[in-house]
Amino acid sequence: MTENSEEVLADPVGMIVWLVSNVEKHLDADHVRDIVCNLVRSRAGRRNLAQALHDNPSLLRTGKPPAPFRVAKLLMALREAGARDTALPHCGECGRPRPYVGSRSGGRVVKPACPRCHGVKALSKLLDGQRVCRACFAKHAAVPCARCGAVREPATRDAAGQPLCPNCLIVTRSI
Repeated sequence: MTENSEEVLADPVGMIVWLVSNVEKHLDADHVRDIVCNLVRSRAGRRNLAQALHDNPSLLRTGKPPAPFRVAKLLMALREAGARDTALPHCGECGRPRPYVGSRSGGRVVKPACPRCHGVKALSKLLDGQRVCRACFAKHAAVPCARCGAVREPATRDAAGQPLCPNCLIVTRSI
């Protein structure tokens, strides 16, 4: 990134609003200003976002990486607010328009949404041939506990094969 320009240092939010307004005609400037102020609270963060857009204004139309994470968050927030002319951020590996996070290797990688709850989080469990999040798996696996009747994912099973919830497992071990 280059050294901060004078416009970015003087009024980073104004610079961002001006750049977004040049691309996005479906949102008024005050609405864009509110989005930026709610999204990035620190002045340094606003300067970094303004500088990234000042250096590469095409990010607003293409959404292609490499781009700072704040640019991706701005693009997603603009789309949620009704923007039609700005792009969604794109995955650096597959090229699909999606919200992305940084990978361990330093690249930009899409973290896929859970097919059940549509939340963007770690998909650590396999259910019906699809990767799902921990919460959705727990909801699917929930059964009544044989001892207390609580409907939860079983922590273990008793000698008869009946499910026991985590609370009953702890009580059983302490006896």
